[in-house]
Amino acid sequence: MGAVAVIGGLWLAFAASHTLLSSVGLRANLQKKLGAGGYLGFYSLVAAATFIPLVVYYGSHKHEGPLLWADGPRSLTYSLMVLAVFFIAASLISPPPGSMQSRGSLAVTGITKLTRHPGFIGFILFGLAHLIVNGYASDVAFWGGLVLYTPFGAWHQDQRKRQENPVGYGQVLTQTSFIPGLAILQGRQSFKFADLGFIPLIATVFGVILLIQGHPYFAGVSLIQR
Repeated sequence: MGAVAVIGGLWLAFAASHTLLSSVGLRANLQKKLGAGGYLGFYSLVAAATFIPLVVYYGSHKHEGPLLWADGPRSLTYSLMVLAVFFIAASLISPPPGSMQSRGSLAVTGITKLTRHPGFIGFILFGLAHLIVNGYASDVAFWGGLVLYTPFGAWHQDQRKRQENPVGYGQVLTQTSFIPGLAILQGRQSFKFADLGFIPLIATVFGVILLIQGHPYFAGVSLIQR
């Protein structure tokens, strides 16, 4: 079996298990049986059991298969990576809609005013950045899988939260957007620097430094051309 087929199969295994375990009905049943902490542990265990083999397998089968496109501009890749680190860092700092309440309504704060799924956006940009400079079939299967599944994961999460809280999360959906800045352009949301603050920017700087320093060790490629 070729590397592309194996990578595609592993992506399907991760996507199917991840989506099924986070569906409304099964999630509620498992939480009743295992408790909130037990469910989270089981969910994380299954995610690790499906995603880690995918990463490990790709790590030993990079740049295999036909070359589908030549490397694109590294400046674009680096720019997307900085943005990816920013959105992921900001997602860890700003609580997602649904985790905070303000006078009975779900609060939209921080980076979630720009996009309600900053972490997902970061992973999409992460995948796109790597696709630009990795055009072999196995690379496209791995990074393309990340780019394709992540928007579905965000959509699926929205559907679950809306079912669990039709009124509150319904308001979140009308006030925010998945595409960064779209709700602001449409007049459904406002955003100013004070909503974000300096902490996500500082975290981005440190994140980029760690990425540059660690990339030769976990990816085998230096990001600094000498």
